[in-house]
Amino acid sequence: MKRLFSQKLFAGALIFAGAAFLLFGFAEFVRRVSARRNAGDFAEIESSPWFQAMTQGHKCEDVADWAGARNAYERAAKVMAQQPMLQSRAYSALCALYSALDLDDLAFQAAQKATQAARRDEEIPFFLPSCLLNEAEFHASTGDLPRAWENLRESLQLIEAHPLHELQQIHALILRAKIHLCEGDFAQASADLESVWQPLQPASDSFFMAGYQNALAKWWAVQAQLRAAQNDKTGAIEAWRQSVHRRRIIAQVPHIEGVSKHVALATTLERLAQSLRDAGDDLAQKSFAESHSIRRAIGLPAANPFG
Repeated sequence: MKRLFSQKLFAGALIFAGAAFLLFGFAEFVRRVSARRNAGDFAEIESSPWFQAMTQGHKCEDVADWAGARNAYERAAKVMAQQPMLQSRAYSALCALYSALDLDDLAFQAAQKATQAARRDEEIPFFLPSCLLNEAEFHASTGDLPRAWENLRESLQLIEAHPLHELQQIHALILRAKIHLCEGDFAQASADLESVWQPLQPASDSFFMAGYQNALAKWWAVQAQLRAAQNDKTGAIEAWRQSVHRRRIIAQVPHIEGVSKHVALATTLERLAQSLRDAGDDLAQKSFAESHSIRRAIGLPAANPFG
């Protein structure tokens, strides 16, 4: 198939790659890891230098101390080198931070380190599929669709072999729809989206189930891109509005840490604004203004804060 639309579809989308695969909040992630090992691990992890460093990283993000957040996540990765799952989570947080700051090369490097760490954890394979999906989205964002397919297929194989959480499969199929769309295969993209619509419905009104809300936001974003590719401007605008609605919900969920949820909302508002502008709608300026306001409110820098 011809590779069509890939740069256009993934432009400005790396923030989703940096954050979307974190299906749970930080504390919930620790509880799930502990539960899959033994009941005593949670207290041990919670009192560890890793937990303290990760918590410090989140606090630094809240006050726009980007260097402090980076240093904290790097410290968390180093102190837990002997526990690949926790090290992978630290690199994932670093990836999300770099993505939020539009430092795409650094974000991709952190994503690769997260995958490498997750591969070393033979006891709990449930985080590796998400890391692979993250890498797949980075590859797709640069137009490297063969590598994106490679990561995606490996992720789906692991999910099928270890069906630990349906959200991983849902995110994988939404990404598959996006890659099909980049190749110009509208029918297959639509089919993939349709296949996950029903599984998403039971949680559509559960505002504290951020993982499902994130999947719905991504679903509507791909739907918007599909409608735009089919020259359905009205349908694209409505789909972007639905995606913005889901991003607003996630931005208000207290147990999802870091600035990525706010940046994702700002980015989605920009995509809505672009769609409105393409349709000649004056409301585009309002969406652009809100997006810029969000970025200012969370203190995002205009340039690389690390020099």
